[in-house]
Amino acid sequence: MALFEKAALSHPLSRGYVNIQSANIGDPPIINLKYFSHPADLEIMAEYILQLHKLVALPPLTDLLKQPVTLSQFLSNFANLDSAKNYIRLRATTIWHPAGTYAMLTRDKVYGMKKLRVFNASVAPLLPPANLQSTIYALAEKAANLIKEEYGLK
Repeated sequence: MALFEKAALSHPLSRGYVNIQSANIGDPPIINLKYFSHPADLEIMAEYILQLHKLVALPPLTDLLKQPVTLSQFLSNFANLDSAKNYIRLRATTIWHPAGTYAMLTRDKVYGMKKLRVFNASVAPLLPPANLQSTIYALAEKAANLIKEEYGLK
């Protein structure tokens, strides 16, 4: 059922990383998303899924959805918090809005590089609970102001 598949954790506390693998530009980066590495993320998501499961059994949703609501997976028995956690561990995926992958050491400049700056979603430490577009616009304005300030431009 699509309703369960679209549950999202807007502000996860888990933090993954992206690192370079070697000096060879052809080598892909090492990416470890570390989903649910912070225990609160799994706890919050499991509680949310349990509540969502109860919600679809209440009117007026009972009139709109085929009852009883079941999932195609045999793991969808949400008898308790542990079963919900197990389901999430096996079925969770991303909503494809990665951010916070660049740990800035000094403002906007890349450590060990001259005249290279990073201004994109990777410098945002927390995601807004919506699309990133307006956040990136604000970030671009900030970037332009920092560059103009450094070069004495108005």
